[in-house]
Amino acid sequence: MAQKLTRDTNGDGVIDQWGTSSFITQLSGFWHERGWVMIKNFGGDTYTDDFKDTLIDHPKTIEAIQFAVDLTNKYKVAAKAEDIAGLGPPFRIGKVAMLPFAHASEGFYIRYEKRPIKEYGVEFLPRGDGGQWQTAGSTAFAIPTKSAHPKEAWEFIKWAVSEKVQRRFAEHYRWGECRADMIGLRFKLQVEAGINIERNWKRVWIDAFHYSNCKPIKVPAGALEINTVLNTYFDPVVLGKKTAAEAAKEAKPYIQEILKKFYK
Repeated sequence: MAQKLTRDTNGDGVIDQWGTSSFITQLSGFWHERGWVMIKNFGGDTYTDDFKDTLIDHPKTIEAIQFAVDLTNKYKVAAKAEDIAGLGPPFRIGKVAMLPFAHASEGFYIRYEKRPIKEYGVEFLPRGDGGQWQTAGSTAFAIPTKSAHPKEAWEFIKWAVSEKVQRRFAEHYRWGECRADMIGLRFKLQVEAGINIERNWKRVWIDAFHYSNCKPIKVPAGALEINTVLNTYFDPVVLGKKTAAEAAKEAKPYIQEILKKFYK
């Protein structure tokens, strides 16, 4: 699909529209955030459940990372940063036809800006050997155990998640309503207002919450240290100068040492 959507629209030999924006620019963001679901779809994973071992050298994990960078370096269907630098959000200005891991803000800006995009569709990432995984972000409230004002903090949390406040989030068509009885409200309000811009929104973004087994992305203690290791050894992979398998072999001992400090 991305190959079909990568085009030289004016015939000058230079690509004017890429099939997709890049899936991966630095491994740290891919590894501990949205890329985890792509690795899971391929059948790989990032860590064991007890966080004592990294699975960075798992064959399916390596396959997922290599595929992500191959979209840019091998298949030439994903735009490099320098290809679209300074042009503005690539999806909204029509430089890329698909946007992986699109955040709700994309739709928010499209609705409020004067852009030529009148409608777009949302869809799951393709099913792979590991099944079909979908990512979802959230914001959490917490009261530290050593808080000097736990009662006041609890009053704030009750206010923040109240129906009145959560409805205000939804009325601005932003993600934010965190109550189970209000999931999808912002889309429903859009439809009532005649703003039918996202196709498939209910099946992809709402029904999936109700009928799926949700799990948190694996982020261990020491993640910031691990991010430094990941970027050090995988930046050459992103640039097409090294394979994912080579980088994984080099990075794994350092990641294991970091994990040992926290998980005995």
